Amino acid sequence: MVEKYKVQLGKYHKIVVNEGRPAGKEAFTDAIMKGCKDKIANALKENNDEALTNQLLSLRVNALQIAPTLRREFVQQVIKTDVFNVVQTGNMDFISSILAKENGPLWHAATSMLSVIASTAEGVEYLTYNNNMDGVRAIIKVTKHKIIF
Repeated sequence: MVEKYKVQLGKYHKIVVNEGRPAGKEAFTDAIMKGCKDKIANALKENNDEALTNQLLSLRVNALQIAPTLRREFVQQVIKTDVFNVVQTGNMDFISSILAKENGPLWHAATSMLSVIASTAEGVEYLTYNNNMDGVRAIIKVTKHKIIF
């Protein structure tokens, strides 16, 4: 687990060294995003909170490595791939089930990734799909807790 955090810290370091200008010039490909979606779904299905946390953190760190001008494209890919199964199911159950787990690191990883999505108008529409506010309520509920690692 420590090694995974070292990798993530290395990615953050790369951003700082580049003075906030991430080296990445391209957003994720559809295949990579689909792979992330599958890993997140499998970790949730297997009730593997550590794998779920690591995948969400990795996805967020990669989002931060992408040039800011391409971040909107990244969010559009998350939506197109339907990483959180919002469009496929028509509800926020996938997001709510992640946030229902009483796990500080998982809450941090999930809310961090969801904040990247919510940084665009399309992302907000995705998180409130069909005017369903359950996902937003779950995010608010989690952010009221003191997250302990």
